[in-house]
Amino acid sequence: MTPSIPLQRFIDSLQYFNLQEGPSNAAISGSQSMDTDSWRYIFELADKNHYRIIEYNVSSVNGLRPFHERVWGLLFFLKRQLGVEFRDPIEEYEE
Repeated sequence: MTPSIPLQRFIDSLQYFNLQEGPSNAAISGSQSMDTDSWRYIFELADKNHYRIIEYNVSSVNGLRPFHERVWGLLFFLKRQLGVEFRDPIEEYEE
């Protein structure tokens, strides 16, 4: 996959979403309703000093709204820049 903008600008844009500073996976899980039918995304974040995996289920939100909005923004950004079809997190949230 190739982004529609230069690679360095794409990488810099990813930093805007600041997922490295997001809540723990336990806190994220606790802020989502227990749904049996949802989409799951796994984000791997790394630099030379840190590594983190975030497991994210697109489901009903009952907390951490600012974090969820950042993830939704990231999914829309990736959809625009990479042309990848992701399930719409807002559509899922509103169901």
